[in-house]
Amino acid sequence: MNIDYRQQTKSVCLGRASIFTFALAMILTLGQAQAVIFQDGDFDPSQWQSHMLWTQSSNAINTTQANGGNPASNRSLYLYSSSGFNQPMGRIMVVELKTSAQVTPAVIGGINQIDYSEDYNCSCIGGSVLWGPALEQGGTLYIVPGHLIPSAISVPWTNEVLTGLTAMDFEEVDVNSATFANSSSHPDFSVAGGPVTFGFVRAKSFIAWTDSRLDNWTLQVNETTVSTDEREWDALKSIYR
Repeated sequence: MNIDYRQQTKSVCLGRASIFTFALAMILTLGQAQAVIFQDGDFDPSQWQSHMLWTQSSNAINTTQANGGNPASNRSLYLYSSSGFNQPMGRIMVVELKTSAQVTPAVIGGINQIDYSEDYNCSCIGGSVLWGPALEQGGTLYIVPGHLIPSAISVPWTNEVLTGLTAMDFEEVDVNSATFANSSSHPDFSVAGGPVTFGFVRAKSFIAWTDSRLDNWTLQVNETTVSTDEREWDALKSIYR
């Protein structure tokens, strides 16, 4: 019986190539970080929890509006201060958390990065308004400072996006700070961190009032990659042992 060793060798090589391709695909799939996405464009009040912090005579009124959004429903935040001239300037911060927008770092292998998007418009009288993502962990509130809706009589609907946010970008809320935050305190996105609930922030230091609206709130939690490069390489080498 004639045996075609060349054909057998070719079959073995093809078989190993197929195994290699399949294994590589599986390893890369396992190595990819997954994402958890939270969105809201309706703003059912029962799904949102408000935290208000202020100084002097500042205050806020937050409501869900059925019309006037981008489009239709939106969240309205009316911030105001009755501080008069020659008095300390009032400060107000509103952190709103979506109660169902929660993850536990230990369950998902840790949080790698956060991507955030919102639409806003504003009648920002007497000063700019802080906007952006917010979160709560262990009873402490955190925000990303430094992002402002400009002071203007009318700011049209505008989409804003922040990507690649890490735990170091989030700072503990401090309404008395110039930035509304404590730059030395951050949440714990590692597997040791407690549950995290996400939302958004509005804050202002001012005399007068401002009426800002938010729509199309989206926050994406990118999980930490489970497989390391070394583990992937070891798995590939094991195919040829």
